[in-house]
Amino acid sequence: MTGLSKRQKHCNGMLSLSPVVPPLLTTTQRDAQTIAGKLPLGSIIRNGTTLTLQRRKEDGSWQDVINTGATLLQQPFQTFATLADVQTVLVAAGVMSPQPTFSVSGAVSGAVLANVAIALSGTTTYNTVTDAGGNFTLSGVIAGSYTLTATLFGYTFAPVSIPETVVSSSITAQNFVATAVVGGTQFGGGKIFVPTNGSTPKFFDIAALTFPNSGTTGARSGVFFNNRWFVPNATANSVQVYNAAGTSLLTTITGFSTPLAVLIESNSIAVVNNGNSTVRFINYNFGTDVGILGTSLAITHTAAAGTTGNGNGKMYVGGGSGSITEINAIPQTLGTVHSLGTAITQMCFGNNRILTDVQMHDTTTWINPVVGYASNGRACFAQNKFFIPNSTGLVVANNVGPILATITTGLNGNFPTGCATDGTTVYVALQAANGLQRIDATTNALVGGIITGITSPWFNP
Repeated sequence: MTGLSKRQKHCNGMLSLSPVVPPLLTTTQRDAQTIAGKLPLGSIIRNGTTLTLQRRKEDGSWQDVINTGATLLQQPFQTFATLADVQTVLVAAGVMSPQPTFSVSGAVSGAVLANVAIALSGTTTYNTVTDAGGNFTLSGVIAGSYTLTATLFGYTFAPVSIPETVVSSSITAQNFVATAVVGGTQFGGGKIFVPTNGSTPKFFDIAALTFPNSGTTGARSGVFFNNRWFVPNATANSVQVYNAAGTSLLTTITGFSTPLAVLIESNSIAVVNNGNSTVRFINYNFGTDVGILGTSLAITHTAAAGTTGNGNGKMYVGGGSGSITEINAIPQTLGTVHSLGTAITQMCFGNNRILTDVQMHDTTTWINPVVGYASNGRACFAQNKFFIPNSTGLVVANNVGPILATITTGLNGNFPTGCATDGTTVYVALQAANGLQRIDATTNALVGGIITGITSPWFNP
């Protein structure tokens, strides 16, 4: 290597084909020639030629960066984050024409409309969120193969994903249907519905940290579906339907027997009756019909059956008799009854597991991987962890059972009676303090002080 220049040292032995350095050709003169190998800095490549451009890294290795035809204008060792970064430089230099782009658009309907995260992943990645009407448009999309997805905590979307092949035109009408997920959470529309122990429940505004609106006395934890709240009221033998803001009681659906819990099943609401141990279904076809369906499933419990969870395409109904009944969501049929030997008054579903009063159960094999929890109120699942209220504070367990932490500091001796979550923050009900305590679901750290303003908050089943 003696006598070689620095540039020669970088380029020597790097070519599998000789560099092609003709004058830059016009569009009409493009050919289909393919150049492989590594080209010296400053080489001019015919427009339209397929080029595998490689940059030398500091460790001496080579890294593929782009697959196009253009002039190498950048300095040695410089890398580009994306194909678009390289194209921008070359277009600005007048070396290549701007790449044509297209759009992918559609809409989200169902349980939620606004602020759903839309991602188009593949050749490159594009992101946006839906507007107030559920509509979205991803612009500037280059040709390629992609996968379109919709995500928002607390909801599932059908289809799960949509394959997209962008060739020469924009794509429209790529639509998703949202369904709210329940199982320990009462979050929706930026609010949590906070039941109480013998008092009037209220809607808690997460953004404002206030309790601006009241519910109906006797109402228990409900579900948020299609921009409305469905709340059971055992005292009135009804399910009450509120708007998303909690400012208006839209309708009251009667015909139940002391309903203690509700959960979402496909396009209907499943209502668990305590008085006669049955599950009845409210038809809810995205806002067009509200009424009781004829289906009524008799469960096997002889005691209170007011605790529920759902996941894996099934609903789970537990009761004081110490068993959990699986209900197949589609079709609406009774499944296996699992005898646990312990009274079930609390249930929380997360990561294919059900947490009951004292045990965690794997819903696939129905083993009890962890025994020894003592729950005083509704647990919740966030950030792949269970948050479990009991007499020692708020126990945090990972998704397979082992305890990670016990939170007591800041609760001021007010043992929690349940919790709900918006996915990032856990809201713990403290009856003695008549308020809620926020906890960061990622770090398990307390956030701010106790938020007061509601009598005897109680996140019940």
